[in-house]
Parts: sequence; C-alpha cells; structure tokens
Amino acid sequence: MNQVLNHPLTALVLTVLGIVFMMSLYKTGQRNKQVTTTAQVIESKVEKLRQEATQAQQELDASQSEDDFKKEQIIRDELLMQKEGEVVIQLPLIDPVEIEAEEPATANQSSWQEWQTLLFGEN
Repeated sequence: MNQVLNHPLTALVLTVLGIVFMMSLYKTGQRNKQVTTTAQVIESKVEKLRQEATQAQQELDASQSEDDFKKEQIIRDELLMQKEGEVVIQLPLIDPVEIEAEEPATANQSSWQEWQTLLFGEN
C-alpha cells in the first residue's frame, strides 16, 4: 500500500482529479452567479408587471364607476325614474328660434341709444 501512495502515477492521478474538482467548483460558482443575476432580472420584471396590473385594475375600477354614473344619469334623465321620496321635475325644452323672436329688435341702434332706451324709456 505504501508503494502505491509513493508512486508518481498516483500523484499525477490525484493532481488531475483535484484540478477537475476545482474546475467543477469554479464553473458551478459561475453558473450560480448567472442564475442569481437572471433571477433578479425576472423578479424586477415580475414587480413591474404587478405594478402595471395594479394600475390597470385601478383604471378598470374607475371606468366601471364612471359607467355606473352614466347609467344612473340615463335612468334619471331620460327614463324619469326616481328614488324614494324624490320628486323629478322635467323642464320643457325651448327652441332657440323662439328666444330670438322674443328679443326686441335693437339691431339698428347704437350701444348708447340702447342704454338710453333701457334706462329712460323710449325717446
């Protein structure tokens, strides 16, 4: 047994095995660093996607509440539905042509003449 340990070939085999073992550890360490870096990149992407999903959910909730307000506006204004104890009054629509016809014709008077007519009556 002592002769086998002292043989130069045994030393060479142990040296080669040691070098292979050290290289294996080195490559494993490099892979570990690469996996860690990749995991950090993926985690940052996941966090960004979570923030986008949260923002999209908030926008969806806001749009749904706006839709609810629009539905209630349609129910109240167009269908004249009401809540308990509430009175709905619908005002008649006035045509703009009628409003123009009701205004006095003062187009050929200057501004100061209109004021004079307004304050002191017809001259």
